Amino acid sequence: MEALVGQPTVLNPLFETNDSTRDVNSLIYQGLTSVDAQQNVVGVLASDWSVSPDHLTYTFNIREGVKWADGQPFGPDDVLFTFHILQDLDYQQPGADVWRQVGVGAGGPGQVVFTLRAPEASFPLTLRVGIIPKHIYAGMAPAQIASSPYSGVRAFGTGPFKVGSINQLAITLDRNPNAVPQPYLDHLVLRTYPATDPQLAIRAVLSGAADLVGGIQPQEVDTLLGRTGLTVLEARMFTNSFVSFNPDGDGKSFFNDPKVRLALVQAVDRQKIVSEVLAGRADADPNPIPTAGWAYSAAAAALHPYDAIAAAKNLESAGWVVDAATKVRAKKGTPFKVTMVAADSYPNQQIAEAIARQLLAIGIQVDVKPFPASKLLQDYLLTHKYQMALISIDVGPDPDQYWLWHSGMDPGALNFAYARGWGIIDKDLEDGRAVVDPPSRLAVYIDFQMVMADVAPAIFLYSGHYVYAVSQRVHGVHVNKAIEPSDRFQYVTDWYVNTSG
Repeated sequence: MEALVGQPTVLNPLFETNDSTRDVNSLIYQGLTSVDAQQNVVGVLASDWSVSPDHLTYTFNIREGVKWADGQPFGPDDVLFTFHILQDLDYQQPGADVWRQVGVGAGGPGQVVFTLRAPEASFPLTLRVGIIPKHIYAGMAPAQIASSPYSGVRAFGTGPFKVGSINQLAITLDRNPNAVPQPYLDHLVLRTYPATDPQLAIRAVLSGAADLVGGIQPQEVDTLLGRTGLTVLEARMFTNSFVSFNPDGDGKSFFNDPKVRLALVQAVDRQKIVSEVLAGRADADPNPIPTAGWAYSAAAAALHPYDAIAAAKNLESAGWVVDAATKVRAKKGTPFKVTMVAADSYPNQQIAEAIARQLLAIGIQVDVKPFPASKLLQDYLLTHKYQMALISIDVGPDPDQYWLWHSGMDPGALNFAYARGWGIIDKDLEDGRAVVDPPSRLAVYIDFQMVMADVAPAIFLYSGHYVYAVSQRVHGVHVNKAIEPSDRFQYVTDWYVNTSG
């Protein structure tokens, strides 16, 4: 039994709204692709694929002999059906517009062909989205699919489990008799605990009421370590936490000068923040690409290390001088007083406050304004109405960050390029999509990280760790060295429980 924090909603991969739903869906459904332990994209419901010379057409060979949990054969029609729902004008989930720009059609026997408008090397990774059964949903509009019992109490796919029953307290998953490979477990119970009190989930594992709990906050890990009968697994994640500067709007008079931005980058001791706020369970990470990512550049990370003395000198040379009376820097009578918006949850608020303390030490006054995450996103990040903002985002295992840093992105999107004359950064982001072979992509993304280090659009802080506590009653639990949270179930077919004795 796993203790799951948060209530899953629609059990259909096309309508995922939260992490706990994604967790459950990953046990029921499969996509065309997945990511292996070396961060290579590998086939799941696709056996393999080929790319056209212009990198615009991907032809996927669909795996043969796969069955749905109800025994019906799975095939290319299910894949076409799923992607045509994603493209339906009535399908209004986030990211729907992206799929409408992709051509999806039948190829030769057993093939599905995707046609792109522009090269995108990370495209095979986007095909991790779970495939749903056409024979169940044919003829339904997206809203009917979402409200169908097959997207809830009767949910099934091609994955290792299907829904057995759902009540207020738990979702019981039963083994899918047609899954390959077959899981050892007959059932997997996901007991749900309120997101408002994750401690309840941890207590369930400590008391033996549950066997597994994941996503444990760093300060809570110590209560689990050393407990007999429990193993604590720790994996790196593809998260990126950074403080974005707004050099155009509300922060223009402070952050328009790259020398000032770089000084603030030098003024922050990341390692101290990781130790004090995150109990050491994260990697100090000065790059936009997470430490766990295959394109992470150690050279870029070393370009501008923590150096409070150099930071102070750079601020002075930019005209920001300490006022003897207030101890706050000022330029032409304007004190360096700014606000930083952040999510009001742990660890975000605590990290924002730690940064404010460090910047105050070099004469910069930062007022931290905490908000609920949804308000932070809607009212501040998407509208760019802030001076500094603490962001924490899962950028995924591919280094493509076009959507986050390219100046051609829709200004209403979650994008931090603003109207800067990006030049070489835009070009690196375009080239990283246009080349398909890993060595060429690596060279591009190393350059991207080097340029980002010098331009300093943000203070990149750390990459988080995922902590998973497992009862010694459950055997065979293992995870890749770097995961996204729902990937902890990637090897669930290896799990077993000793029932003898």
